[in-house]
Amino acid sequence: MLLLHEWPLVLFTLLVQAAVGIVLVGECLLRRAKDARLVTRIRRQSCVAFILFAVGGLLSLGHTGSPLNSFHTLSNIGSSWLSREIAMLGITGLAFLWLAFLRWKDQPQAAEKTAALLTVAAGLVLVAVMSRVYRLAVVPAWSSYAGLLAFFATVLLCGALWHGFMLSRSHPDFITLPGLPQEGSAARPLFAAAFLGFLLAAVSLPLSVPLQDAGLNLRTALIPLSCLTWSLALRALLTGFAVLLFGLALLRGECKCSPACATTVALILLAAGEFLGRALFYLSYARVGM
Repeated sequence: MLLLHEWPLVLFTLLVQAAVGIVLVGECLLRRAKDARLVTRIRRQSCVAFILFAVGGLLSLGHTGSPLNSFHTLSNIGSSWLSREIAMLGITGLAFLWLAFLRWKDQPQAAEKTAALLTVAAGLVLVAVMSRVYRLAVVPAWSSYAGLLAFFATVLLCGALWHGFMLSRSHPDFITLPGLPQEGSAARPLFAAAFLGFLLAAVSLPLSVPLQDAGLNLRTALIPLSCLTWSLALRALLTGFAVLLFGLALLRGECKCSPACATTVALILLAAGEFLGRALFYLSYARVGM
């Protein structure tokens, strides 16, 4: 199968960034939530985020050759972005574990705010470092800020749509309000995060297409550039429809189907778009020169 050895990286980056997004958006929602049951529901998503993060980390071992020798990747932390990524992955994983442990109980813990702040900060730094790994001057599609924008778009989109998906089943009145969102509603921060994520993804798409006049050796391209272009357009449509449907679901009466159904379809469309987009990111590899 084409690019078979890269699939662990596709899943690793997606799952880790989705986990960071769930915690990030969750912290924004907790600042507005007043209902005790709702607060508990949002807090417990940290455990889901930790599971996604752990699965993604384990999948990344499929790209390190022998997993038993993976610790050697830390030997060049002073000069290698890949080594820094592995180091940040370990630090962020510990922060996720700490936060998930504290939030497993229903009652807030004294150290919970500190754990949440460290988890969000470490997660954002990790995503930035992950994007820096692919800033290669000899690969035009990766030498721009497309990877950085796309990675943070995934963080915001996955975080917003996951929480909308979960809350639409347990607390639909908290996210579906008639007219403009009121004080204490999650509709405004959820849609703001989703819309900002879509903007970042839209800006990253043109930067992801390597120009044929950039001195590319087309024999190094993994797929034809024309195929890459229309595939990126398909990804944009999937993500755009997901955000549109999600936005309609946040306003009661604007979506004919139930909020739970609408957020489910939106999450499925987003998952398909993100998977396609991340696969295309690796397939856009094409070197300059030899």
